[in-house]
Amino acid sequence: MSKLLGVLLFAPLFALGQAGSVMDPTRATEIAAMAVSAKTKVLLSKEEISKAEQQLFSDRFNRLIVAMQAFADDYNGGRGSVWPQKKADAMEKAFRDLQKTQSWKRALASTDLTARETKPADVPLETASTPSRQP
Repeated sequence: MSKLLGVLLFAPLFALGQAGSVMDPTRATEIAAMAVSAKTKVLLSKEEISKAEQQLFSDRFNRLIVAMQAFADDYNGGRGSVWPQKKADAMEKAFRDLQKTQSWKRALASTDLTARETKPADVPLETASTPSRQP
């Protein structure tokens, strides 16, 4: 009998603890604040990523400029009779590194899209800018 009484008394309490639909309004506000805070952190990390990409592009662009200047100095120092192969290789590597950046790829993709949109229509040969010959 005492077991039955214990089950009858604690079953409703156990069921209340299991019910997830009952939520404290303060707890709901805390959860909403946590969600906003997490979203803000994600936005900040995107800004940080953007700044890091810009810094990487800037560093690689500056390396390319330094490599081009070194090549030009050596080439002009020999009055065009000497080809500074090592400087040319360094310049090529700096340019390849610049092309690997996300900023370069985005710029290239946007240029491709605008080039396709502004592509001139096919012009018949008779109306081309070169004068046509008539017999």
